[in-house]
Amino acid sequence: MPLRAPRRHAIVSNVSAPRSPSVGASSGADVAREPDAVDPPGPVPHHGHSQPSLSLRWRADEISRLVSRSTLRDGDELVVVGSDSLVVSPMVDLELSRDSRPFRYGATPYVLPSQHATWKELAVDHFRRSKKVIFDGPCVRLESEPRLPGALAFRTVGYFDTLATDFIAQYDIVSTSTSSVLHQGSSLVFDSHGRLRDLEGSWAGNSVGVSTVAISSDGALVLIDQGGGNVSSPGLVAPSGSGSASPDDFVEAPDSQTALTRGMERELREECNLTERSTGLQMATRLTGFARWLDHGGKPEFYGVTWMDIDAEQLRSTGVSNSERPLVDVVRTTDINLRALRDAAGDLQVIARGMPERSSVPLLMCVRALSLLLVREPDAIESLRRVALSMA
Repeated sequence: MPLRAPRRHAIVSNVSAPRSPSVGASSGADVAREPDAVDPPGPVPHHGHSQPSLSLRWRADEISRLVSRSTLRDGDELVVVGSDSLVVSPMVDLELSRDSRPFRYGATPYVLPSQHATWKELAVDHFRRSKKVIFDGPCVRLESEPRLPGALAFRTVGYFDTLATDFIAQYDIVSTSTSSVLHQGSSLVFDSHGRLRDLEGSWAGNSVGVSTVAISSDGALVLIDQGGGNVSSPGLVAPSGSGSASPDDFVEAPDSQTALTRGMERELREECNLTERSTGLQMATRLTGFARWLDHGGKPEFYGVTWMDIDAEQLRSTGVSNSERPLVDVVRTTDINLRALRDAAGDLQVIARGMPERSSVPLLMCVRALSLLLVREPDAIESLRRVALSMA
């Protein structure tokens, strides 16, 4: 595919983190970094039995620096949210929102190459020291590029393998004895020529993220105030449901869209504490977009929108389940003007002004994808409502 300089979309971001330095966007406004999975006060040492002593060294703006010199494939665009960078493709978003996409699922789980096993020990120790809620459950790896025709390729991957790759892209692995760099985390994202690595040839975890913004029956937008135990976006305002796709989402799914929206609805039910009433609750979800989150190792992120037959007051009264308490602080709702969102036409500067303070990258990207969907299909939410109610 032809390569070209990246087309950029900068945003005055609500994403804020007092501990992180501000950087300038092309608009000249101040923006701030999406909080990283772990505060980086200094190297975190690890002492393996047969390996040299290693540590993670934070590289504050390394991904941003490399993005500024990178090239993108024809049709791709760069979206900058605060100081986080994501690659999107309008053509992929259009296809995912309209057409059924088949998939194939690998028979055996992906395993991190043995020579990098020590990285997993180092990364897990790093996150546990930061009091993150982590366990090595099964996730889903994307092994093909959605921009290419044909079935999407997925495979099971352990969560700790993704921690050791996707989430250390902003760190270097160094020897504590010599201070020499043994691995540059950014090399997971870009090759030596400054090109974004394809998913097909990548050995990173590339775990699939799924996020959806839900619209209540009385037209409110459902939001989640994230708890500090999250690896991604701790303490920020998140989409109505967000997390990682599960292998169970793909069981007997007829196509990729069904599997991915199952994952979105599963996360939505869990985080909004809707599991007990899920039997009688009608909802419908559709895909709206796709991105690769460069600051998280170029991991794939799918976005969606959900309409559900429950009003805002009922949603706010559900509370937070005990199992989600370390990850979810509050379930809340806010007004949303769909006509104004359509008129924003994906302009993140405009969208951010209508979002809460401390909005996360997944939330802003979800709402951006919804905005662009409404440009193409002004009655998309009404269509979702009809689909959901027809399931009764």
